[in-house]
Amino acid sequence: MNRRITLKDIAVKAEVTVACVSLALRDSPQIASATKVRIRDLAEKLGYRPDPALAALAAYRSRVQPEHFRSVMACIIDAKSQDSLKTTWPSMSARAHELGYEAQKFVLSDPMNEWESLLRVLRSRGIRGGLLAPRIRYDEAFPEVATDAFCFVTIGYSVRLEGIHRVSTNQYLDMLRHVGELKKLGYQRPGLWVPESADGRVNQQFSAGYLAAFLPGGQPPAPIFHDDAPSQRVLRAWVRDHKIDVVIGLPNHLPLLCEAGFSIPKKLGFSTFNWHGGKEVKGMTGMDYRPQHLATGAVDVLHAALLNNHHGLRQDAPLTLFNARMVVGKTTRLRF
Repeated sequence: MNRRITLKDIAVKAEVTVACVSLALRDSPQIASATKVRIRDLAEKLGYRPDPALAALAAYRSRVQPEHFRSVMACIIDAKSQDSLKTTWPSMSARAHELGYEAQKFVLSDPMNEWESLLRVLRSRGIRGGLLAPRIRYDEAFPEVATDAFCFVTIGYSVRLEGIHRVSTNQYLDMLRHVGELKKLGYQRPGLWVPESADGRVNQQFSAGYLAAFLPGGQPPAPIFHDDAPSQRVLRAWVRDHKIDVVIGLPNHLPLLCEAGFSIPKKLGFSTFNWHGGKEVKGMTGMDYRPQHLATGAVDVLHAALLNNHHGLRQDAPLTLFNARMVVGKTTRLRF
């Protein structure tokens, strides 16, 4: 049998150290581009292939060996969006700790003007990876600043920074599944109430998933209702004119429907597309996005990206999607 080509074989041929070969094959920014190209070409010529067993062993040893130093994993958040981190920060920081990191918050009061100075702070502290938390102002893009030395993972679509790893809930398929789950409960005419601001944060995937649920050949029972603060008269007209039997909306839409005179769930069902386990959704039917699960998943993705030296903006930046789960509560009933 042919002997497996090792990093040492490549190092001898390239006249460099084994560490240099390892860093070059992992696309480390510490190695000059020309050297990385030369080493990769040589590795390909020699027929080098990574040994998955050795990689698994190295990962295992890094987890069980005593810690002498903890790298810092930054969590960057807009000051106006801090409330969104309250439910996820404990699980996020705990997962980072399990992987050998210390999670630290960095709050931006004016993200547009403080982004470049924050990168300088991270660089001076030797921090090379960060999570970008969801933002209130989703329509604002970060200024174009060199990020070659950093690896970022953004949670959701509200951070307008192209070319970085992105972790999100699967809003399109979740909405499509949401309609299907309501039909299983016996509802035939679900109507979607989603404010334009909420739909815009996710690139209109809520609307797209809802419309797709009635294809091919079908039509939704009602036009999508985008009004964020409708009058009771307008709200009643939308529900009654289109004979809607269940409304898919935000948690704060439920009391507005009750104030408009609808008996939930006796006369009208309600299901939220943003069920996340808080007090405001207690007893509701809806799609649970499990924000803690999403946050820990983002930490895992950032850890993997750092191990593979996926720094800077990337044309092939991956998108990792997490599915929600349907929770049946007291705001819907079986209608068979």
